[in-house]
Amino acid sequence: MRTLASIESEDGWEAFIRGMHAAFATDVGELIAIGVVALFLALFAINMKVARRLEQREQR
Repeated sequence: MRTLASIESEDGWEAFIRGMHAAFATDVGELIAIGVVALFLALFAINMKVARRLEQREQR
């Protein structure tokens, strides 16, 4: 079992960064990253729309 100290070690972070770089260096990784960003933007827009509707309801 890995401890928090081993996860926070410099070697652990270097391995994590190398792994992320390898994942996003491929076309599929880039598409996944773009999809995740698009999903968060869509959720943010929906949240703003719902908040605006609730605000209008309270004003009535």
